[in-house]
Amino acid sequence: MNIKDFYLRCQNYFGNDAQRFIELLNEKATHGFFLNTCKSNKEDILSLIDFNYHSSGLNSNSYYTDSENIGKTLAYNLGLIYPQDVESSYFCEFLKGRDFKLIVDLCAAPGGKSIDVLNTFNDCLLIANDVSCARASIISSNFERLGYTDTLITSTDVSNLTSSLKGNADLVILDAPCSGEGMIRKYPEIIENLKEEEYRKLEDIQMSLLDEAYSLLKEDGILVYSTCTYNPGEDELQLLNF
Repeated sequence: MNIKDFYLRCQNYFGNDAQRFIELLNEKATHGFFLNTCKSNKEDILSLIDFNYHSSGLNSNSYYTDSENIGKTLAYNLGLIYPQDVESSYFCEFLKGRDFKLIVDLCAAPGGKSIDVLNTFNDCLLIANDVSCARASIISSNFERLGYTDTLITSTDVSNLTSSLKGNADLVILDAPCSGEGMIRKYPEIIENLKEEEYRKLEDIQMSLLDEAYSLLKEDGILVYSTCTYNPGEDELQLLNF
């Protein structure tokens, strides 16, 4: 897809706000991180951070920063912070106060949403899965550095989890494979890789994964579905169809 075609899609998405959206795409990308309060308290973690930051206002432990080198800091290497776009951790704010015993993150790599959950809920077992073994190993590396226990990391097709755990999960997280339009400001090359047939393929995959995710839930379980794209076919319309 060329830039002109993508801008046309933006007009369909945002209407009168499309031009403002395109202007924002050309601004410098933001960066975020959150605190691993499972390992230390908030005050002690912040005392070790040696770069500029400010609170996100969306999550009490999430922050914005201009630094692009979070992964080279002492706080990172001690497992006290984790780089993550602020909005990615926001879903946990809606789940606070609930009691979850079994949580399954179906497309978990590199592990961000699993990490959010482990920082929010105690006394739960988390299964973090990714069909790619290489990507699952990244989850393992992150969990080890951050010091998490009570977790299982699997690398298997979602249908295999469904057959073993059907009807047992209190919470299922499906951060589904998507076209990634929400990452264009960080990775402009995404535009060149987007193709109309790829959108349709991804929508079919998402639909199948939603069915699998639902079958994992207990009767009163919760399913969290998310993408990092603007395409309604992968978001609002996908949920309506589901």
